[in-house]
Amino acid sequence: MLLAAACSRPAQRSSVFIDPALIALVPADTTLLAGARVDALAKTPAFQKLVHNAVIQDVARRTNIDPEKALWHVMFASNGRRGLVLARGKFSDELMAPDFTRNGIDRFGYKGLTMFGNEQDALVLFNSSTVAIGETKAVRALIDERGSIQNLPSRFDALVKTIPKDAHLWGAFVGGSVELPLTGNLANLERVLGMVGSGTFHATFDDKMHVTASLAATSDQSAQDLQGAVQALMALAKLTGQVAREGAVLRVTIDAEF
Repeated sequence: MLLAAACSRPAQRSSVFIDPALIALVPADTTLLAGARVDALAKTPAFQKLVHNAVIQDVARRTNIDPEKALWHVMFASNGRRGLVLARGKFSDELMAPDFTRNGIDRFGYKGLTMFGNEQDALVLFNSSTVAIGETKAVRALIDERGSIQNLPSRFDALVKTIPKDAHLWGAFVGGSVELPLTGNLANLERVLGMVGSGTFHATFDDKMHVTASLAATSDQSAQDLQGAVQALMALAKLTGQVAREGAVLRVTIDAEF
């Protein structure tokens, strides 16, 4: 089983916990990673707001699970052109295969695995606790590649080590254009990321939201432009915090009511 194989591999050395079964599904060309510890978030006062996140809702809708009780970890991996949602949770009973079919959703196989969807978009069930969701072409490519994945792409090594273990939400970006599954004010993050050479963010939640980000621009001038874009995004989202610039690097901290 995939889970057993993943657990037998060397653990990715990072401060933030990344489920080994999800590490084993991150494609080699990934340039953006973002993760959520849903099981930990479910214990915070912020969960009832965060559970409406588009990615969490998509996983819950497709798998018919209660994210508060049965969803553990979610990760989004993108190469800038296409993205995959990877998730761990209790998607089925070990003794009974789930049926995610409904109107417009078909069940079909690929290389011994069960997929649900159509030729445009699909979910693949690796085992009772591990799924991947995305464009069908991207999901099939992941199935083809997964046996060769040993760890996160090495370009993320230094970045993920800076993310603390207790992060509820986190992300790491190594540059380039990217399309994000975000709506509303958060959709402006695509424009901001276009100015970033590399960066990380992490967030924790109690009665407030605590966010820290480190964003490296390609030059001092682009860092100045990036600073203005980040401040504008924070104002649009009505978030208060600090944006400090040290040469080409921005440090962003936010402590706000959620």
